[in-house]
Amino acid sequence: MRWKVSPFHPNSIPRIAEDGGVCGRLSTLGQYSCTALGKPAVGMYQPGHRAMLSYNRDAAGIWFGKLEQSVSGLDRSTAQWFLPAPKGERVSGSEESGVKVGVEWHLALNLAMNAGLGRWQDARIALFSARRLHGKDPATALRLVEEATALNPYLLEAWYQLADWSRGDLAATNALLARFDTLLLDPSKASEDHAELSADTDFNDIKPVKGGSDPKKDSTLVANVVAPLIAHAAYAPVLADKSRRGAAYGLLKQEIARREALKMSYGRAMRELAVKFEVAVDGPRAAQQRLEKQLSDLLKLDAKRRGKAVPDWLGELSAVATGLPDAKGRAEWFARMQRVIPK
Repeated sequence: MRWKVSPFHPNSIPRIAEDGGVCGRLSTLGQYSCTALGKPAVGMYQPGHRAMLSYNRDAAGIWFGKLEQSVSGLDRSTAQWFLPAPKGERVSGSEESGVKVGVEWHLALNLAMNAGLGRWQDARIALFSARRLHGKDPATALRLVEEATALNPYLLEAWYQLADWSRGDLAATNALLARFDTLLLDPSKASEDHAELSADTDFNDIKPVKGGSDPKKDSTLVANVVAPLIAHAAYAPVLADKSRRGAAYGLLKQEIARREALKMSYGRAMRELAVKFEVAVDGPRAAQQRLEKQLSDLLKLDAKRRGKAVPDWLGELSAVATGLPDAKGRAEWFARMQRVIPK
């Protein structure tokens, strides 16, 4: 960008439109072009990159969030948040300095808009009432938050609150996660009452976009970020408790199998945690043999496929290594695997 005489600041929207730029300036241009037309949009942040997220409505009146100029996955994306800071995972900053949230909060808010303004309001009232009541009547408070998730499954604060109250009871956590997936993945929940959205605003006057709406896909994206966070927070602390470790490992395997049956992976962090439980409960040998076999299979792949698979393998390798009793055992195992690698 060159210096020039202009009535506008170099970082103003007219100058960005005139001068161009890279990711930060171009996503800012897109964001404020949307908001100037009355279409909600926020800045989105990814490793080494700035993008944007816009709120869109299709011809049927279904709202959906769109990650624009994105180069990373949902789990590595955060965005500005202009509502009061929610209580839950992947929330940072303050209302004074600016709040950032994981992008799943925005996708969930779009889905919540489809469920209807009345459900949004009633669910939040139930949640806030439960928080005030929990100290005196925890059973009623729990029922209120469960009702909030039934009213609007996309109110992520309610799920995180239930997870916090069930912390320490892994059977209750598993039941919560099963209910979470069931309610989020029911596509009918995403399309009920959408005509009631924001009746006292002009949001429903925004020009519909063609295509793009897929509530089931957006629900799955949200579930695949939130469920691993809840599960990891519940199970990770138990790994150090020898008296509970064995039972916890059994429940963890059940939960991972349940999600795999839905064709929804728990992701790398949970796989590595499961390996740590395996080593702690059953000993390292089975996991070591599995990784040695995987190494042989990796070496047979072409460079592109091997490059995609190696990070997961290295993560599990690290998980097993941390469970080995001493440095000598780790060194001997690494030396054994090195002999498999061609010179």
